[in-house]
Amino acid sequence: MSLGIPNILNQALSVIGSRSVLWSAYQSRAQNARGMWASTYAAPVPLAGSWQPVSAKRAKERGLDAAKNHHTLWVSAPIEMVRRMASPDRVIVDGATHEIISITDWHGQNGWREATCVEVSP
Repeated sequence: MSLGIPNILNQALSVIGSRSVLWSAYQSRAQNARGMWASTYAAPVPLAGSWQPVSAKRAKERGLDAAKNHHTLWVSAPIEMVRRMASPDRVIVDGATHEIISITDWHGQNGWREATCVEVSP
């Protein structure tokens, strides 16, 4: 954290409670025997945060596919979305895998990130 600003997310979670999710950070990618690129991920680690559904209306307003399941995750961890030559980190919740498609990064200001996630496997 910088500027001595408190972590507002941690304060809120201490009042409203948190949800445990599993986070798998992207590690690398390589071509497999068939010439297709395959990503590898770190072993899942538990994170505490706030996991909230995104309504179909809100998804459409944000230009997301309203037919897919989207969630917002607020967490105090250095999670990453897709970036050049890399895959996004993954979040596993109730057995379903989600990829991080966008991040609002407040980590440098007060220690947390807001991530929009899309379900990629039930």
